[in-house]
Amino acid sequence: MAAFLFATENVVFVSAIVLMLLIGAVQAIGIAGDFDLDIDGDADLLGWLGVGRLPLLMLLAIFLALFGMIGLIGQHLLLDLTGAMLPPLIAAPAALIASLPATGLAARWLAPLLPRDQSSAVPLDALMVRGSAHARI
Repeated sequence: MAAFLFATENVVFVSAIVLMLLIGAVQAIGIAGDFDLDIDGDADLLGWLGVGRLPLLMLLAIFLALFGMIGLIGQHLLLDLTGAMLPPLIAAPAALIASLPATGLAARWLAPLLPRDQSSAVPLDALMVRGSAHARI
């Protein structure tokens, strides 16, 4: 198994999974703080990928995980069927093409399960008591 994972044909996919694990570890430790990107403008262009449904860092982690897993599974299937793996210059773009729609599907599936933006702010109407006098400025 280690020989398969560390084969030169799989370095790209294993690196993607390791990078995803490092991002998760940094976020779990809390070193990086909150990193997110607000995209203003027409989000329909990237909407199919899930941008706007989940934080960008979470989308990146999902993409890296899916890219690595799809690539490794594809290479393993080819190794079992043909006895050889594809070179990384062919396998990586193929895994990229397969992992982009899979990332969009995963984002659509995960978005309702995760909490939205939260705020501890109380609306002004909730602070006012009925019948009390108040002045507007």
